[in-house]
Parts: sequence; C-alpha cells; structure tokens
Amino acid sequence: MGAHEAELLRRVNSRLGAHLPLRVPYREVVTTFLVNPALTGPSSPRIHIPDSLAEWVTERAEHTVRALQDAGLTVTGNLDELRPTGAVEGVDPDNVADADLLDLATQTIVNMLIHLRRSAVPKEIKKELTLEIKMLEATVTQLEAKLAASEKRRKTLLNELAAAHHSLTWHRDRPVRAAASTFLRKHSIRLPGR
Repeated sequence: MGAHEAELLRRVNSRLGAHLPLRVPYREVVTTFLVNPALTGPSSPRIHIPDSLAEWVTERAEHTVRALQDAGLTVTGNLDELRPTGAVEGVDPDNVADADLLDLATQTIVNMLIHLRRSAVPKEIKKELTLEIKMLEATVTQLEAKLAASEKRRKTLLNELAAAHHSLTWHRDRPVRAAASTFLRKHSIRLPGR
C-alpha cells in the first residue's frame, strides 16, 4: 500500500468512526471488502518516513519481527522485508492531492463492485444449490436406512450361521465339521465369541 492508498484509507477510517469498531468488525468489513480487493495491487509511491520517525519505525519493525519469531508461527515470505532498509524516497500522505485521491477512490469503488460481483452467488444458483442439498440429504437418509437394514440382516445371518455351526460341532461325522470350518474360513466369516 502506497502513500495515496494509505491517505484514502485514513480518510475512510476517520469517517467510519464508531460505525465499525476496531478488531473483528473492522477486519471483517474493511479488510475483506476494501483493503484486500480494492487497495492492493500496483500502488502509488511509497510513504515517506521523516527522519524524526526513522528510529521509532526501526524499533517497531524489530519488535514486530521478534514477536513473530517468538510466536513460532509459520511465516510465508522473509521477515527481513519488514525491516526498513534505510532512507527511501517517498511521498508524505498528508501531501497527496485531492485530485489523485478522487481518481483512486473512483477506481477503488470499481474494484469493490467487481469483487462483490465475483463473490456474490446469484439467486438462481442459490435456489439450485438449495434443491441439490435437499436431494443429497434425502439420498443420505435413504442410504442410512439401507445400511441399517443391511446391518440387521447381517446380524441375523450371523446368528443363523452360528446356530448351524453349533449344531455341526456336535455332529459325530468329522468330515462335515471340517467342511463347515473350511467354508467359514474361505468366506472370511468370524463367528461371535471366536
């Protein structure tokens, strides 16, 4: 964000006043709908830092870098980029011409509208999605019922099979017991209690 964008944002913030308190409401609205979509990208000249503030800016940058390092956060990019690199030519935001701000404000409104149009879901699509969700919910309900019936049938078959196996184990004919055990192993059937 350059000097022009910073001055425009400063003026917007002064008009917002208590309408959007800092922290969550401010971030949710201003960052989401103004700063990110409309005030990022190619920017105006950098902000000039007067010599009287250079030491404070350097200390603040060092404090911020240390805090981020100590927090153990995963940082994308290089923290050194947060440190000032010395005297940089720039523009004092207080000296930005109103005509430049008017052009930037107009382009910012255009960018916001484009962003809103891209992020908005048309009513027809919302209706289709709602219908699709209802159909999927009905399908899930049907599948849950089939699964419950299938599980009940599986338990019934296991009980019948266990009863048949129990009868066979008492049978004196050893080949019949061996055939039943082979059948159970072949079909990966585990009887309850075994």
